[in-house]
Amino acid sequence: MTPCALVSDNIHHPRTTAQVNMAATSSYKPQNPLFDQALRNHLESLRTEDREAFEHCTAEDVIATVQQLNSSHAAQSRVRQFLVRFAAVVRPLESYFDLVSNVVGSIPGAQLGAIVFGALRFVIKAVNGLSDYFERIVGVLEEISQSLPYYQDYAVEIYRDSAPVQQALAGVYHDIIMVCSAVRDVFLKRGGVARSGVSVWLRGINPWNKTIEDITQGLQRRREVLGREVVHADRVGLHRQAIEREWNDRRRDFLASLPYEDCQPKQRDCLRVLPTDHNAGEWLINREELLDWAHNPSGGLLWVHGKPGVGKTVLASIVIEWVMNPTISGKQAAVAFFYCEHDNPKKHNPRSLLATLLHQVLGQLPGPWDGLELDIFSKAHSPENLRNSLKTACNYLERTRPVFLIIDALDECDPATREELLPLLISLGNDSRLLLTSRNEEDIWNALKSFPLIAITDQDVKNDIHQYVSRKVTLAGDEGSSLRHVEVGDPVLLEEVLRTLREGADGMFLWVQLQITHLQEQRTDYDIRNALRTLTRGLHPTFTRSLQSIDRLPALRLARAKRVLRWVVCAEYPMNLHELSEAVAVHDMQQSWDKSRCVNKPISLIEDCFHLVHCTDLSGKSRDAKVQLIHSSVKEFLLQNPMVLGSSLAGYHIYPLPDAQVIIAEDCLKYLQLIARSVHQSEMSQIMEDRHPFLSYAIEFWPQHLRASGPSGERNVSIFCEFVETTLSRQFWSERYNRKRDDTIHTTMPISHLAACLSLPHVVKAILEKGLGTANAQGSESRDLTALHVAAKFADESTVRVLVESGADINARNAEGETPLHLAARRWDGERIVRALLDLKADVTPTDGGGRTPLHIAAQNGYGQNSVLLFLQRGASIRAFCNSGQLPLHNAAANPYGVTSVQHLLSYGADVNALNGQLRTPLHVAAGVWYRGIDSVRVLVECGANIDATDPDGLTPLHMAAQ
Repeated sequence: MTPCALVSDNIHHPRTTAQVNMAATSSYKPQNPLFDQALRNHLESLRTEDREAFEHCTAEDVIATVQQLNSSHAAQSRVRQFLVRFAAVVRPLESYFDLVSNVVGSIPGAQLGAIVFGALRFVIKAVNGLSDYFERIVGVLEEISQSLPYYQDYAVEIYRDSAPVQQALAGVYHDIIMVCSAVRDVFLKRGGVARSGVSVWLRGINPWNKTIEDITQGLQRRREVLGREVVHADRVGLHRQAIEREWNDRRRDFLASLPYEDCQPKQRDCLRVLPTDHNAGEWLINREELLDWAHNPSGGLLWVHGKPGVGKTVLASIVIEWVMNPTISGKQAAVAFFYCEHDNPKKHNPRSLLATLLHQVLGQLPGPWDGLELDIFSKAHSPENLRNSLKTACNYLERTRPVFLIIDALDECDPATREELLPLLISLGNDSRLLLTSRNEEDIWNALKSFPLIAITDQDVKNDIHQYVSRKVTLAGDEGSSLRHVEVGDPVLLEEVLRTLREGADGMFLWVQLQITHLQEQRTDYDIRNALRTLTRGLHPTFTRSLQSIDRLPALRLARAKRVLRWVVCAEYPMNLHELSEAVAVHDMQQSWDKSRCVNKPISLIEDCFHLVHCTDLSGKSRDAKVQLIHSSVKEFLLQNPMVLGSSLAGYHIYPLPDAQVIIAEDCLKYLQLIARSVHQSEMSQIMEDRHPFLSYAIEFWPQHLRASGPSGERNVSIFCEFVETTLSRQFWSERYNRKRDDTIHTTMPISHLAACLSLPHVVKAILEKGLGTANAQGSESRDLTALHVAAKFADESTVRVLVESGADINARNAEGETPLHLAARRWDGERIVRALLDLKADVTPTDGGGRTPLHIAAQNGYGQNSVLLFLQRGASIRAFCNSGQLPLHNAAANPYGVTSVQHLLSYGADVNALNGQLRTPLHVAAGVWYRGIDSVRVLVECGANIDATDPDGLTPLHMAAQ
C-alpha cells in the first residue's frame, strides 16, 4: 500500500469545530492555579491548525482503533509489535489527563485528552503501515509516557507552588501535540488535503527527522530544567518550612505565656440546653442592629442588655454560633469569645479576659503572616498591652476574613473591674466588631449609652419561653418524656401549668427553670395543683422558698447547707464536689482529720441546697464536676442585708461578707493543722492531693480570704499569729506553698515579713501596733530584706503605705545595696508601686552594689517605660554611670522593647552619642540587639546619632548589626 493510499483510506479530515472550549471551563476552580495557568499558556501558544487538526476522541477509541488495525497485520509483523507498544502508551496518558481533571487544573481532563487522543488516532491510522515512521513515533511517545509518573508526583504532591516546575510539567502536553503535528505535516497539506506519496517520502527525510530529534532533545532539556527547578524549589521549600516552624513555635510559646481561660466548655454547655431543631434567639438574629453590626467592615461595638434571668448567656452562645456561619459574611469568620463568671476571679479579670480573646485570635492566624512579627506583641500582660496586642492581631486577621469578639455577662465583673475594663473595651470596639451582653447597670449604661444597643424586652423572649415551657411540661407517658420533664396526667391541668408558667415568667428564663424544677419534685397531679397555687412570683421570693426548705432539714444537714452556701459564695474559684465536701467537714473535726465526718455522698450537699446551687455533673462522680450557684442573682440575694429584705432567715445570708471571709480563712488554716497532725513528720512531702482534695485550695488561698476580711479587728490577727507560731503547721504549709510560687517563703521569716509577703496590710499594721515585729527588721535568710522591700517586690501598695506610716525606712538597703525602689523598678507592672514610693519621698539617687540607680533598672526592664518617665520627672540622673560603665540610655538601647524608654531619656537631654565603658554609643548597643533593636536604632538616628562612630576595635553600628 502506497503512502497516498494509506492517507486516503484511513485519515478522516478534521472537524474544525471540535476544539477545547476555554470559555466553557470558566466555572471550574483550579486546585493548582500555577499548573492551570502554565497549561493554558501552552494551549494558547499552539497554532490554530494544531488545536483544530484532529478529530477528538477518548482513550478507549484509540485502543479500539489499535485492535481493529491489529487484525489487518500478521501476528509476527513489525507493525503489529509497534501497535502493541503504541497501545501501552495510551493508558499512562489517560491517567495523566485524569490527574489534570481531578487534582490539578481547571480545564477538564476529558477535553484536554480529547485533542491528544484524537491526534494519536490520526497518527496510528496514518503511519501504521510504514514501519520506519511508526518505530520513531512510538519511541518518542514511549519516552514521554515513561516520564509521566515522575511528573505526576511533582505536580500533585511536592511542588504545587513552584511556577517553573509547573511550567515544565505542563510542557508534557505540548510535547505530545508537537509529535502528532509533525506527523500531520508529513501526511497532510493545509486544509486537510492528503499529500502525494512522493511528497510524503520527501518530507519524511530531513524535516521529519529534524522535528523528531528536536522534540527528543526538548524532552531531555525539559527533564534537566525540571531537575534544576526541583533542587531550587527544595531549597526554597525548606527555607519556608523553617520559617513556618520557627514562627509556629514562637506563637505556641507566646500563647502558652498568656493568662487565658478555656471558654469552650461554657459554650458547649449553653448550646446543650437547646434542642437540635431549635429556633431560639431568631428574634435577635433578625434584629437590624445585629445585622448592621455583623456586616460592618470597619468594626463597631454593640451592647445587648437585659434584666437578670432573661437568658443573655444562651443568646450570646447563639450569636457565637451564628457568626461562625460563612453565609453571614461570605467567608469563614474568626470568632473569639469570653464568658464572665461572678464566682471565678479568672473569669472576671481584665487580664484574663483580654488574654483569652488574644489567645483565640492569634490561634486562628493561618501561619507566618507577611509583615506580622510576634515580637510586636508585648510579653508584659498588663490590660493595656493586651488590648493593644489584640487590636493588632484583629487588624491582621481581618485582612482575610471577618473577626468577631463577643463578651458575655460584663455585669458579673465587680464595679472596680468594670471601671478599668470598660475604657479598654470601648477602645477595642472602635476597630473591631465587639458585642457585649450585660444587665443595664448604671456604670455600664453611662459608658455605653452612646453606642448601638439592643434592650431585651419580655416580648422579645416570649416565644422562646413558650417553646421552652412546651418542651419541659408534657403529658405523662408521652414519647420523649423523662425525669427532666414535668409529667402531668390530666390534660386540663397540663394547660393550666403551661399557662401559669408562661404568664408568670415576666421575661425570665431563670424563674421558669426554677419553677419547673420545683414542679418536677411533685409526685401527683394533686401535688402539682397545690404547688401551682403557691408558686412564688419573682426571683427573690423563689430564693427565699429554697431557704425555707433548707430550714426544715435536720440540724446537721441544715448546718452543712449553710456552710455550702458560704463556701460557694466566697470561694476563689468554683470548687469541685470533693474539695467542697472536705471544706464543709472542717468545722466538725476535732484534734485530727477524721474521714468518717465527711459526707459519704457529696452530691447530697447540693441536693440539700434546694436548687440554689448546682453541680456540672449531676451524678457527682466526676472529679472535675464544679459546684456553682445557679445564677449570679443568687449571690446578690445572699450577700444582701437580710433585714433590708425583711427575711426571717438571716442565718443563711452571707452578711456581712468580711465576717464570712474570716470564717473561711480560719477553716483553711484549721484544715492545714489537722492534716499536718494526721501524718508523721517524715511523710509530709508524700501527701498526695488526691487523698486530700481540699489541700491545694487551703494552701494557696487562705491568705486571700484573710485579706478579703479587711480590718475586722482582733480575730484575723490572732488567727494569723496562732498559725505562723505553730511550727508544724507553718512548715507544712510553707513547703507546699513554695512549690506553687517562684518566691520562697522562709520558715524562719519574721512575722511582719511574712504578712507583707502575703499582702496582708491590716495584719502588718496590727503586728506593728502590738509590738510583735518592727518596721525595719531585716530577714537574714532573705538577703537582709526589710518588710518594705518585700511589699515593694510584690507591688503591694497598701502594705507599703502601712509600713512607711509605721516608721519603715523607705531608703533601707538589702545585702545587695538595693532599696525598695530598686525592687519596684524591676517589675513589669511596677509603675503603680514606683509612683507610690516616690510620693512617699523615696530617694531616686541611691545605687545598688553594681552602681545602678533605680533609673538604670527601669531602663533595662522591657516594660519599665512608665517607671522611666516617673524617675525622670522626679529628677533622676541621666548621666549616672553604673560599675560596668553603662548609662541609663545604654541600658534602654540594649533592651529589645526599650524604644519608649529611649525616647523618654532623649527627651530629657540624654546624650545620643554618649560612650559607655566599652567606648560604644547607644547606637552601637541598639544595632547589636537582633532585629528587634531596629525601633531604637531609628529613634537614635533621627535624634542625631553618629552612624559612623567606631569603638576601640574599629566597629561601627553597621558592623554590630551585621554580627
